[in-house]
Amino acid sequence: MDEVGRGTTPKDGLAVAYACLYHLYHTNRCRVLFATHFHDLTDLAKSFESVGCYCTDITEDGEGFAFDHRVRPGVNRNSHALKVARLAGLSSLCLFYIPLCLPIIKPKYSGLSYGAVSPLILALLATFL
Repeated sequence: MDEVGRGTTPKDGLAVAYACLYHLYHTNRCRVLFATHFHDLTDLAKSFESVGCYCTDITEDGEGFAFDHRVRPGVNRNSHALKVARLAGLSSLCLFYIPLCLPIIKPKYSGLSYGAVSPLILALLATFL
């Protein structure tokens, strides 16, 4: 299963992904490769004794990066979104604002709810659009 919960709000997506994993583990008891971008799911599934967490990394050479598609045990909590955005050709001004937006968007760092983010982000983005 790939990217379970994608296209939803973060809380809803995490709930969907956890419910699927819970059902697969406790009801189906099947082998499954379960890919997700919800890093918190690994914390929620710690009590599932037979679940193993695996991830991939990137390699960097100073000039760029490449995805290393070898799978290793563990959880990769680092996002490579900024590197991918740069590679995709986003403007330098947009790339400059990305790290400034992160504390506003991530409620666990700013204490804001997701509903309160929208006007702040719009005001910030309006300064360079």
